[in-house]
Order: sequence, then structure tokens, then C-alpha cells
Amino acid sequence: MPEAISIQDSILDSVKLGLDGIDPENTDFDDQLILHINSILRILYRLGVGTKNFRITDRTATWSDFLGNQTDIMDAVAQYVALKIKYFWDPPTTGASTGALKEMIDELEFTLNVYVDPGEFP
Repeated sequence: MPEAISIQDSILDSVKLGLDGIDPENTDFDDQLILHINSILRILYRLGVGTKNFRITDRTATWSDFLGNQTDIMDAVAQYVALKIKYFWDPPTTGASTGALKEMIDELEFTLNVYVDPGEFP
């Protein structure tokens, strides 16, 4: 992930940079990345994050377009999307690394779920 992602940054470009710095101008993998991103955005919506029926079709969609008024969780959402893409796109080669990546994804998913439905959690 880039060090500082802005709420106005392109979702697609942010993901590309999170995948070991794919140049945002390189469109060779856009169709595959967009497919993965849209699947992950559906998972996030199921958790209560983001805009219903939102999907990206190109690099013009921004994090604020997806998150609406939930901008305070943008960093966690961007990291979640990047890690899930990495898990699909370029999975670790060792079991320990795969397990660590999965744990990070699960923790972010739990955190986002608690954010939108805090229930008994502080």
C-alpha cells in the first residue's frame, strides 16, 4: 500500500500500488483486478461497509465514492482490499506467510464488522 492514501484516490490505482508497485498507467491487468476488487467490495458491503451495488469499471472510482460517509475507516478498508487482492493475486509461497496474511485479513474483517455494528464491543 502507498504510505498515505487519500479518500479521493482511485481504488484501482491504490490496489495496483499495493501489489508491489504496479504502475497505475499499466492497464494490462485492469480487467482481472477490477473483477477481484468488485468481489471484495461486495464482501465489505455484506459486512455493512460501503455503498450498495457499488462497482468499479475503471480508475475513476474513488474510495469516497464507495465509502460515502464512512470515510473514517478508509485506511482499514483500503488495507483490507489490498490484502485480499494480494491473497488472490500473489499469494505467499510458504504456509506460515499464508497464515499470517490470512490472520491480518481476518482481523481487519472483524474490526470493520465491529465498526459498523459495535454491539457489546467498546
